[in-house]
Amino acid sequence: MAPDKEFATYTKQKKNDYEEGQNLQEDDLMTMAENKYKSLVHMGEWNAPRKEQKEILALTAKLESIIKKKKSDKNERGKEKFEWKKVAPENEKDTKEKNGKTYNWCTKHKMWTIHKSSECTLGSRNKDKNKKEEESKDLQLKQALLAIDEDKESVE
Repeated sequence: MAPDKEFATYTKQKKNDYEEGQNLQEDDLMTMAENKYKSLVHMGEWNAPRKEQKEILALTAKLESIIKKKKSDKNERGKEKFEWKKVAPENEKDTKEKNGKTYNWCTKHKMWTIHKSSECTLGSRNKDKNKKEEESKDLQLKQALLAIDEDKESVE
């Protein structure tokens, strides 16, 4: 039941010795097992990975390193691929042709985009959100005032 293979093999051998007629008392067997355990721990070999396990761990670490590097390289290539989009033109009205697509300089995004600056909706979403928040606050205020008026009328 012990997780250490060497210890398990040792105790199985002692069991075999007992079954073959060697005179082993329970206390002797427990003392030998305890001594073997302490010896393995002292030498740093208790539950130590076997040679095959060490190789698997090393290969796994190497594979993870390669995968991480590959992802990093891919991200760098992706960034480099679109660096041109950040380079502003001399004339904001200019267009660029890339991969069969026409790009326009967007003054709001500060980069080359498929849409024109005049069609850009970058700031409008926030304006719509702010407008809805204001309307919601106004509605809450009106409801609160109405509730106060109703309370006054019921008291009078």
